[in-house]
Amino acid sequence: MYDTSSARIPALLVAILAASADGQLPGIPVLQNAWATPGIMIAFNGGGGDSRGAVAGAASWAPVQHFQLSGGVGFQGGRSVGSSAAYGTRVAVPLASATSPMGLAMFAGIGGASSHRNESIAAAFDSVTNSTEVPVGVSIGWRHYGGFARGFSLFLAPTLVFYSGGTAPGNLFRLGLGLDISLTDSWGITGGLDLGQTRPRAVGGPGPPQFGVGVSRAIATR
Repeated sequence: MYDTSSARIPALLVAILAASADGQLPGIPVLQNAWATPGIMIAFNGGGGDSRGAVAGAASWAPVQHFQLSGGVGFQGGRSVGSSAAYGTRVAVPLASATSPMGLAMFAGIGGASSHRNESIAAAFDSVTNSTEVPVGVSIGWRHYGGFARGFSLFLAPTLVFYSGGTAPGNLFRLGLGLDISLTDSWGITGGLDLGQTRPRAVGGPGPPQFGVGVSRAIATR
């Protein structure tokens, strides 16, 4: 689509600044940026808090500027909930232009983990792995090209997270605070916190706060 390398660099920056390639996995905060550029990204994500954590590989695909699908699979665990495989997927709809310094997006996801029961605890319970998490929220972001690295973006994502199944269905209000940094034309890092209402650790949390980090690479942009 672009004829010169100087024109391609901003497009790749937009892809990196949308580096929240993780789906909604238990144990990883809901960090969703406000932009998307057509193309494919891959990422490695990790997160945790309150004696619970997760690691995952993820990918995102944006066929057009105003739609992004992301998903991931990994491993989550903690002292109270045992350990198990985890999965998640998310759809985001960015509403701002690709060149705007301010961005807004709507998103929704779903995630969970394989069934597991921790028999080492005297009063055994069904862990969070029997509960499905459904985050629905908006993302508000600001980005700047140049400065340190190639560019960076700050964003916040107020989210309502619904929990179904397991031992404690219900919903919580959470707030994600994130920073994306473009290191090169194709590599970026993401870091952030997720805080707000909590659930008991025995049913998977989350507790205040959760942290998350990710490393992403753009492998195809249009």
